[in-house]
Amino acid sequence: AFLKADGARKWLWFLQRYPVGDFNAHTKPLMTKAKSDLIQSGWRPAERFAHDWMAGYLPLPLRVCSAEQLYRAFTRWCYVSGERHMPAQAIFTSGVQRWLGEHSGAEASGPSLAYKVIQLHTTDGRKAVRCWVPKGTGPLNGVTEGAWAAESLQEFENTLRGYLRSINGGALADDGITAAVSD
Repeated sequence: AFLKADGARKWLWFLQRYPVGDFNAHTKPLMTKAKSDLIQSGWRPAERFAHDWMAGYLPLPLRVCSAEQLYRAFTRWCYVSGERHMPAQAIFTSGVQRWLGEHSGAEASGPSLAYKVIQLHTTDGRKAVRCWVPKGTGPLNGVTEGAWAAESLQEFENTLRGYLRSINGGALADDGITAAVSD
């Protein structure tokens, strides 16, 4: 009935005259929820993990951690999320760096996480460690960066151990969430 009533021509006429305001051939398409969901569905595991960690969906604090610690958390997340193919640590790290550059405040003043080498001050001497450092964090009150990072890495390790032991990769069962999910 649509075609017999010359509907295609009428539809084209309507679209050609529809007011689009400032939209022109060089305007970027609008970001919609559907478009955002489609983009996220194409993310690689490292990118989805980085998003979940940065958004607070994981029971891991957004704080200084070593590259090795974050990769261990990622391998647990992959297991829980059903990811079959985990990239090597170097590929994971470069994937997170790329995602941060594209999606995490890069348009303003750079990514909200920095990847850098920090010289730790430990009892066995100085040791260089590759770390993820959230923007806006750092040592206070005359504490050296190495001493601050060593303490932060230990605190992250304590939380990470709980995450690695947790059921289903979420918070431990005593928080009620995991218990409710398993019922």
